[in-house]
Amino acid sequence: MGKRERVLIFSGAVFCVLLWIFLYSSVDESYRYKEVPVTSEPTGINYLPSEAPTPTTILSIYVNDEQLINLYYEYLSKRYFDKAAALFEPTMQITSQVLAKRYADIGTAIPSKFSEQENRTYQFWVDYKSDKGAKSKYRITMKVSPNNLLTTLKTETGKYDLASFGSLQTWIEYSNSYNSLYLNKNGKTQKLDNTLEFSGESMWQGADLSEPRFTSDGRFIFYSLYGWEYEELRIYDIETGAIRRFPSAVGGITWTPDNRYAVICDRDDFGGQDHDSIYSLPDFKEVFNLTKANAFYKNYRDIKCSFNNDSKEFFFKLGDPWPLDTPQPGKETVSVIYNLATKSYREE
Repeated sequence: MGKRERVLIFSGAVFCVLLWIFLYSSVDESYRYKEVPVTSEPTGINYLPSEAPTPTTILSIYVNDEQLINLYYEYLSKRYFDKAAALFEPTMQITSQVLAKRYADIGTAIPSKFSEQENRTYQFWVDYKSDKGAKSKYRITMKVSPNNLLTTLKTETGKYDLASFGSLQTWIEYSNSYNSLYLNKNGKTQKLDNTLEFSGESMWQGADLSEPRFTSDGRFIFYSLYGWEYEELRIYDIETGAIRRFPSAVGGITWTPDNRYAVICDRDDFGGQDHDSIYSLPDFKEVFNLTKANAFYKNYRDIKCSFNNDSKEFFFKLGDPWPLDTPQPGKETVSVIYNLATKSYREE
């Protein structure tokens, strides 16, 4: 192949690349959400109105509530304020001008860690980054209406998850890309715990503290720390300053009314961490472990625990056996009862 032929081939290749770039950049990105006419207002969560308040068109895209909220923040991040405003109920009076003023410095806004409260109401976090690189974090509570449109209920910044016991107050506070647990005692505020120390560990990337609560005697604060692929129950002893860590969720702990014992129950297939132990307080000495008592109980992937104050007994209710061909045919559920007085257990 001569020099002339090589030059012609190279020039042709460059022309094709430039033509492709020109055609791609000239396409309106809204093709992703192609509008099609309809004769009546659609119903069901599978449809999103593209304009408000008279949705004469719909987006030919199937979404659920979480995807709808994500779409709203995607529109904000791309400064499609008219499209973002169209996702709100008309009664909210959210216009493109309102959003353009409110988010004049927006770079990106990324929602995460959704939890459904009730009646299509969701609580989630938004990591906000301005066009100049400044970072902030918000906790949003948002509701999806029967018309499949958004209503904003609450935006929280700074202090959140406040809890009280007498004159004691505890809360979570977000700053400088991490959050911390605080306690106000006798008018003095002290930092008890924070997520900064975990920033270098992949397991705790984006870790958050949440849901601090006092025990009924005010001795302990128990709260959650969760990150990628893992969740941890933490218990702070107000008298000693000690922090105990357990692989569980906050909802996995049950305290006896006199706060002399606690049971922690959790099964976590994803993180591989299980917990099914009874502890004496305040030293958290293990007095009974279900799977140590009988390794077979580990085959049950669902566990719920409770305490009967009259009989002084803890109840472990097990279900969802795995593998399905368990050594005890026909026992899809098992109840194990531990008696504090006799320090023995039985199966029902």
